[in-house]
Amino acid sequence: MSLSTLILRRLPVEGWLGPAERPVSLRLDLELTLGSPRTQRRGRPEEALDSDEVARVVRDVARQSRAGVLEPLLCELAATLLRRFPLRAVQVEGTKPAQPGEPFELAVRVQLDAAGLAELDRLDAAERLDD
Repeated sequence: MSLSTLILRRLPVEGWLGPAERPVSLRLDLELTLGSPRTQRRGRPEEALDSDEVARVVRDVARQSRAGVLEPLLCELAATLLRRFPLRAVQVEGTKPAQPGEPFELAVRVQLDAAGLAELDRLDAAERLDD
């Protein structure tokens, strides 16, 4: 069975990475696999995923996170989206602009589904017990 995917491309966000004293501008591409084929088939507006709300949540998480590097930030974004919205899977690709003297941009892609989220939660709980 085919599932619909909501795609947000080149979403500009500000995030705290590395030892920066101010947020770094990032560009995100998100692919959100919708949770229920039945909901997609009915096409009710109240059941649709609100792309503006998704963008707001992503920007809020990026602003508040102090992940330090791109990978944990993207993982936090994916986990937050899976917890907040009726999704089956999330793919987030973040691009950090090239710094002066660097010949390339850095991009990282994170994919997370419900099983992966459950594993992350289990590992986080085990870490808290160890502390």
